[in-house]
Amino acid sequence: MSEDNILKIEQSIRDWIDTDLVKIPPEIVELVNSVARCGKTQVDWTLLRAVLAVYLKQSIEECQQKINELSGSTDIEKDDEKKAELLAQLFTFQEPPITLQRLCEILLDGGRWYKNPVKLLKALEKLIYISPC
Repeated sequence: MSEDNILKIEQSIRDWIDTDLVKIPPEIVELVNSVARCGKTQVDWTLLRAVLAVYLKQSIEECQQKINELSGSTDIEKDDEKKAELLAQLFTFQEPPITLQRLCEILLDGGRWYKNPVKLLKALEKLIYISPC
């Protein structure tokens, strides 16, 4: 990836963060796909971490919603606490974690490997709570 492309993607992330964190632009989706394929990124880690936080938040909320539908219970306070813990843990990484590639794979298409939302949520927890080397 050229330096110009990296700068364009980083600016795109900054613009997206400043405006709309709901719809993820195609170039950012492609960035996460690229990391999922090769496990490396040339984009500034703090920007990529912000992108992954949005993906993580969405994935956790989807899992929690499915779990609540299956169990018939809704403990919103507990769900919000778990989500906050995982997001806070992601932001403790000062550089990309060793599990970055797998984290991106699961955030993009976790349902492919984990049909059970409880197992998907546990997989995300394991990837986020990994100890640095």
